[in-house]
Amino acid sequence: MRPVLIYSHADEPITHALFSSELDQKFNMVKLPLESLLKDTLIIDEFDESEVKIEWTLSSGLKISNSKDFYIINRVLSIPEVLFHDFSEEDRIYSLSEFRSYLAFAIEAFPCCFSKPGAFGLSGNRFSLPRQWEMIKQSNLSVKVPNYYLGNVQYCGLKRDIVYSEPFNFYYWKPSEDIKNASFVFEKPEGKPIIACIIGDEIAVFSYYSTDQLSLRDIELAKEQSRALSRLFNYPIAECLFFLDDLKANFGMISNIPYASRNKKWFSDMINSFFTQIMERDGKC
Repeated sequence: MRPVLIYSHADEPITHALFSSELDQKFNMVKLPLESLLKDTLIIDEFDESEVKIEWTLSSGLKISNSKDFYIINRVLSIPEVLFHDFSEEDRIYSLSEFRSYLAFAIEAFPCCFSKPGAFGLSGNRFSLPRQWEMIKQSNLSVKVPNYYLGNVQYCGLKRDIVYSEPFNFYYWKPSEDIKNASFVFEKPEGKPIIACIIGDEIAVFSYYSTDQLSLRDIELAKEQSRALSRLFNYPIAECLFFLDDLKANFGMISNIPYASRNKKWFSDMINSFFTQIMERDGKC
């Protein structure tokens, strides 16, 4: 089985970690940027009521099919509009939408795949902050989530450590006293911020601020909570933001794009170990 990394953004943390990696050298990983799939690849697909056959012939002559000979590492976060820059304005949005639909259909057809498309994202579901918090409220997890408000900010009743933000801005947590033209407002949780990076069975925990010290109890608490959240959101690779306060872990967010962890020395090694183990598992999905 040969790994195929299909990606939209070369600087995305997991994609970047896999370039020139052990996985690349040991298993001859195919690197397939979206631009090459769109412009340089011959696509011949067949489907009927019982079977879907995907076949991509790359410019090198390699044929990639939805068989167990290939393992797709799906890192298509979004489709850059620049890929359709040469299209006429009236065709651009339609063409981008059609290509997105095709990608979701094609990647789903591969039996061996990491991070299949979902209703809220091409590389796994990416839920907004309010949706994350509501999902946790509806679960049986004993994790406290921020109070938030959606609507005209003039009618917002929140009063403590108010953050004016956007629903998909996972990394902005700075309170402000100035009323801004925002429709999404939340209270920053109390406590010191820490990150738990989940990569398969491994979890690395570190302080958001280098000056903060973590106890063994802090680390174990973050690991325990992040394991449960990883299962709830179905993220084998992700990072969670918590705010530790009086031996409680207040939840901030979970992201399947681990931006805060990418510059840690252990990150690339853990990413490559995760995918190498998959490939060495007798070639099975």
